Amino acid sequence: MNKIILRYVLNFFLFLLISFLLLGLFIKIEYKNKTGKEVFMVLGGASWVDLKEKWDTQNKLLKELKEEDLNGAYNSVIASAGDEKDYISKYISANKAWNENKADVERNVDIFTALKYDKDFEDHIYKAKQAYLIGGMGPKTTEFLFEAGLNRYTDEEMFQGLKKINPEYTDEETINFINEMKGDFNRLIVNPARKKINSYLDRQQTAKLDLLSKIGKGYEEKFKGTDTLKDLRRIDEVFNSFKGKSGRERALISSVLNTLSLEDLEALTSNRGTQGYNEFMDFLSNLGASTNSAISAITDHSKMFAPVSSSIGNSLMKNIIKHHNEGIYKLLEENPNIYNIDSDNIVYAKDGSPTFLIKNAFDIRKAKDDIQKYKELGMMLQGIVNLNGIK
Repeated sequence: MNKIILRYVLNFFLFLLISFLLLGLFIKIEYKNKTGKEVFMVLGGASWVDLKEKWDTQNKLLKELKEEDLNGAYNSVIASAGDEKDYISKYISANKAWNENKADVERNVDIFTALKYDKDFEDHIYKAKQAYLIGGMGPKTTEFLFEAGLNRYTDEEMFQGLKKINPEYTDEETINFINEMKGDFNRLIVNPARKKINSYLDRQQTAKLDLLSKIGKGYEEKFKGTDTLKDLRRIDEVFNSFKGKSGRERALISSVLNTLSLEDLEALTSNRGTQGYNEFMDFLSNLGASTNSAISAITDHSKMFAPVSSSIGNSLMKNIIKHHNEGIYKLLEENPNIYNIDSDNIVYAKDGSPTFLIKNAFDIRKAKDDIQKYKELGMMLQGIVNLNGIK
């Protein structure tokens, strides 16, 4: 019986060996002038062959590709006039732009979604529009003015829009009307919207601080009476040390916390236990007061950020520095004395004193523009996928 089983086993392996030899001979004869990668491409299907041929014909362009930001990728879309075939040479850089802006754009979408479904804000806007209509302003002009106010249109954009709706107005009358309306824009539209957005961002920031505090205190409870507790960075001590830092140092800390999501923070401070938690607190404590110091700190802690790198894009460093330079740091440059910054841009403690955190300077117009560019970039990338059968 054992000999029969042994014979079947040997026959099976012999059959397997012969099959591999025949497959190898077939590949050698059929694809003797092709590389292993080309063989894979051929065996993989016609759509991949077509795509490879297109990339081969534009090999020079591919080698010269540079990493594009969201604006660069969007401009490529516009320049190509919607023809996906012209995007093949730009696909890699455009895809990088998509990944690197994903977290920030999704955050902007969340903010405007929260604003859209805020009943108090919607009621306020509705009543303000009704007041204009009752006062004799036309419905088209009213809708345009509220759109212009919420989206922070420039004087030129407002001028062009109003002239299109009301061509009978002279240029001088239109300009005077715009100047008269600016005060109403801020009072009725811009300030209420900004207040709601800041309230939303406040809740996000508070949730992040609560999470860090909960994780830190959880470690304190877990390792009470052990040597591990001696080395633990106490959350209250860390936060208190931030208050003594300069405005620019606090701005960098805020930029990091604004960039990372709740899920990112939990991964950084929980996945590797107290070691990961301590490393993150050390990282925040040593960010310094300049962009260069932040770059050095992020580079030095690159291993620490490994658990979250895929969730916030290809380049964590680029996200944080961009967030910092275009938002919080710009705010500080315009207001060197941190205590003179409008209260909408500083997180205050319950006793009324400024904490170590500075909120992101949220630009409504830029955020909406980025969302629109991101949508069009996504349509372009999907067009390439559909055209070339990319999986």
